[in-house]
Amino acid sequence: MCRKVFQTKKVGHSGTLDPFATGLLIIAFGEALKLLEFLPATPKIYTGEGVFGATSDTLDREGVIVQQYDDEIVRKKVSRELIEKTIYQNLLGKIFQTPPKYSAIKIAGVSAHYRARRGENIVMKPRPAEVFFFDIPTFDPPNFMFTCSVGSGTYVRSLIDTLGELLDVGAHVGSLRRESIGPFSIKNAHTIEELSQPDVNVSTFLLPLEAGVSELQRVDISREDYVRLEHGLQIHFPPQIDSTLGVYAAFLHEICVGVLEVTSDNALKFKKLLHRT
Repeated sequence: MCRKVFQTKKVGHSGTLDPFATGLLIIAFGEALKLLEFLPATPKIYTGEGVFGATSDTLDREGVIVQQYDDEIVRKKVSRELIEKTIYQNLLGKIFQTPPKYSAIKIAGVSAHYRARRGENIVMKPRPAEVFFFDIPTFDPPNFMFTCSVGSGTYVRSLIDTLGELLDVGAHVGSLRRESIGPFSIKNAHTIEELSQPDVNVSTFLLPLEAGVSELQRVDISREDYVRLEHGLQIHFPPQIDSTLGVYAAFLHEICVGVLEVTSDNALKFKKLLHRT
């Protein structure tokens, strides 16, 4: 659909949403595709609804319920105070979590969700995750609303499932919405339906390429530097630049012309060259 609306074949995105989820998805076109890997991956903020008293095989409402508790048991076992205490003691900061079987994680080159749907026995290994905050603004048993800010690779479905497990009543995600990714917010986003209107000039909705490197340290280069870099040569680190960051946004006359990386002999070369000059 994006190819048709923007009349281009070169389209990519910054990461899929779960099939039942809604919210922000960053789309890139043309030269901007080269910058997707440098977009800030964290924090990602999600809002949604969780449901205590039932677990599902997909950890969300679209899965098969595998264990269920009576609503009265949930009301007796779970209080708002206990939820907050459990989150504070177990689910904040750097943690380990087991990703869902129904996810895009590759196992021997094949996405886990494909293997799961084929009925294969999958063992998902725990991996590091990070939770910056995890709030429960409303709790009306068995339902609760949540807002969380998480690091890259953190699964909200697993977070809610673990909360239910710790409270010994089970839980799954009823709805999920991605509100933001780093500095990019759903408040400034547009739906494909909006952009598909016949009287809309879609080019006016595009962000400049510079938005894709907004979180990288900037290095201003000269025309001479640019020519050297364009030919695969290196340039010396500017004295005022922190040489430990790994990658940098290269600017020529206020235009981002690419992303630089540190070489083995502590110089700079193009990791990604943008054809803009």
